[in-house]
Amino acid sequence: MLRAARTLLDLKQDEAARLCHTSLKSLVAAEKGEASRAILHKLMGGYMGAGIRFDGSPDYRKQVVMLELEFAPPYPQIPEA
Repeated sequence: MLRAARTLLDLKQDEAARLCHTSLKSLVAAEKGEASRAILHKLMGGYMGAGIRFDGSPDYRKQVVMLELEFAPPYPQIPEA
């Protein structure tokens, strides 16, 4: 889920680590499933502050990561024929 969140924000690992105020080493460990709960909470908090929403079922069988935008991005101009 963390890698999906980072991808939705179009961030490289070092950029995501800075956004979440953690080290690159901690971020890499978290994406491998080898981080402490405190690091996971720090990363999730940083991503949530950037517009990511984590959701899923109570039994963790279904997990959802989505990016919520405050406004829709502009549509590209349609060229005239």
